[in-house]
Amino acid sequence: MTQMIQTNTQAKASPSGRFGGVNLKPMKTKQILITLLFFTSTFLYAQTPKFQWVKGGGSGGSATNSGLMESCKWINTDAHGNIYGMSSIFDVGIHIDTSLHTNGFGNDDFAVFSYRCDGSLRWVRYFGSTVNDEPNGMFADNEGNSFIAGQVWKPNIYEALHYGDSVLQPGASFVPLVFVAKIDSNGHTVWIHFPPLSAVQSGGYFLSIQPDNQGNVSLLAKLNGAGTWGTFTIPSKGYYVVKFDKSNGNVIGLTKLDFNYKGVSLLGDNLTIDTDNSIYLNCGLGHPDTLLVGNNIITCENDSVQTFTIIKFLPTGSVSWYKPLKCNGLAGQWRSITSKPIIKGSYVYLSGDANNNLNFLGGIINNPFINYSFIKVPLVICLRKDNGNFVSLNHVYNREYAEFNTLTSTSNGIVVAGASAVGFSGNDVFMYNQTDTLKPTSEINKVFPFVLGIDTALTHFNWGIATRVNSADTRIEALAVDKADNIYAGGRFSDSIYNSFGSGIGSQGGPSDFFIAKIAATNNCGCAVAQTFPQFVSLNNNVLIVKGTATGVMDSLYWYWGDGSSTKYLTQNTNAIHTYTVGGNYSVSLRSYNYCGTKDSTIQITGVGITEQELKYLAAYPNPVSHTLTIENPYQSSMQFSIYSITGKLLYSHPYQSYTTTIDMSPYEAGIYFVEMKLEDGRKAVRKVAKE
Repeated sequence: MTQMIQTNTQAKASPSGRFGGVNLKPMKTKQILITLLFFTSTFLYAQTPKFQWVKGGGSGGSATNSGLMESCKWINTDAHGNIYGMSSIFDVGIHIDTSLHTNGFGNDDFAVFSYRCDGSLRWVRYFGSTVNDEPNGMFADNEGNSFIAGQVWKPNIYEALHYGDSVLQPGASFVPLVFVAKIDSNGHTVWIHFPPLSAVQSGGYFLSIQPDNQGNVSLLAKLNGAGTWGTFTIPSKGYYVVKFDKSNGNVIGLTKLDFNYKGVSLLGDNLTIDTDNSIYLNCGLGHPDTLLVGNNIITCENDSVQTFTIIKFLPTGSVSWYKPLKCNGLAGQWRSITSKPIIKGSYVYLSGDANNNLNFLGGIINNPFINYSFIKVPLVICLRKDNGNFVSLNHVYNREYAEFNTLTSTSNGIVVAGASAVGFSGNDVFMYNQTDTLKPTSEINKVFPFVLGIDTALTHFNWGIATRVNSADTRIEALAVDKADNIYAGGRFSDSIYNSFGSGIGSQGGPSDFFIAKIAATNNCGCAVAQTFPQFVSLNNNVLIVKGTATGVMDSLYWYWGDGSSTKYLTQNTNAIHTYTVGGNYSVSLRSYNYCGTKDSTIQITGVGITEQELKYLAAYPNPVSHTLTIENPYQSSMQFSIYSITGKLLYSHPYQSYTTTIDMSPYEAGIYFVEMKLEDGRKAVRKVAKE
């Protein structure tokens, strides 16, 4: 069931200056002393990124549903440099950047928000009801549409359900708690899709959401009932990838994956779709449990054993290959995968951690600096995507606790992010490449977030940057990269977090708050839209011919004809032809698209005429004309006569009543003109006249 949404709701204005920046007055009153103490790296790298800005928000409440935290676990960018994120939000004292939303809808809600690349807030939208609601995943496309999977509970028919700026009012029939929704670039809800109750009753749920190779929505879901979803049959219980049409939310595909759990699933937001629609999953397995992968069985014998398995499925849902990774933390044999797979070229990249001196899917961990044998070493591994075979591995050199939580790719490398702790000695060092150091100041017992860049061969970490916190619980849990290779990180903090220049944001009073940060060489968005130059060529009744050029880097050029239609302009400075179905005057634009935005240049086309047999006796002669133009109107109706230049500029207009009218054309320069003859009933004809 897809509900299309039409709304004119706009975001309400909110007090500014209440969250972010040095003039910080968080709801949990405390003074933050801003000092210029930030982390540096001894490794000098051209254009080393910094934390250019840090923004965020939170509430004064705590989660009702165990496991939820206020943390930006999803972050995306569009082709225009805007950033989109999502976080759980708890009931009281909600404060997101400059947007104040005093209280939530009740208990656990969640928020979707958008920032510009300079760190200014664009909009915030809230999802929830009076009970416990939960986000399950999101992604944004190049146009800035956000696609969201989540849970909004409806305990009875008397509850209103909030989906961004769309509200299902009390009294509406019962709907499933899980949904998929589309929000446009301005934050307005476009459609909401609810699954059939039979598919998700008795424990069905949504897990992750990603785009396929056509930009349509791919949803990883556990379906617990047989039946149908749209026109597709659900043969049995299991894990499915459900595909939705991005434009209207209709179901266009349903694929059952050839794996299952016998007991408790440890799946999360770990779905990745490749360009050929192959499916990659990172599957956790814990407790005494069994994972079925195709015809193969993976077991965990007891509570101390876990297994992490990376699986590649063909688009049909059958297993292409899988790689299990068994760990036993009590026996010093810890190995885990901590990120969803990232695909770049012919390879799969994953982050993880392991105890020292272990084999990790073919790569060996060797950290001579580690203080204790139980400390885990964060790593990045590369596998071949055709067969899962090991290619390369690299890891950092930590003395105390450190972890990688997520990774993504840039145009020429891999970016990985995590957190590291400062032990009570205050002398702990976090190193990469054995010699390049990220070391906090003297603050002890704090967990600081960091981001590292590494080449695709995983031979060398190219740069590293961390930032100052006053927090024992800080994590980067999401990464995104825009077209200019600016990096955006999302996560959580518990007290305060700062950019690389000393400005910070503080807690809203709850156990954790969320943040997003820009990591880049400068905060200059580097945006220059491509300039366009349209040119009129000719107009013959209703057939318009134009051409144009553009300067600068662009993704595409389009002609917008002013009648609701558009045409992609493939080759500059060639004729583009458009035929109108309704006469009139039109604003015709040549629009460029690139990473920085759009640019329109417009010309006015006046006097588009639709040839009508009944007006064939309206005459303008001689043509060409030197001095006097004669107009004949045999239709016994008054007429408005107008002259336009070839660029569409109105030069002359006057009403006439007589059968024959003469116009003095001698003041006009030689060239092409359009004369419009419009009768009082609205019918008109346009003639092209040459002036000698």
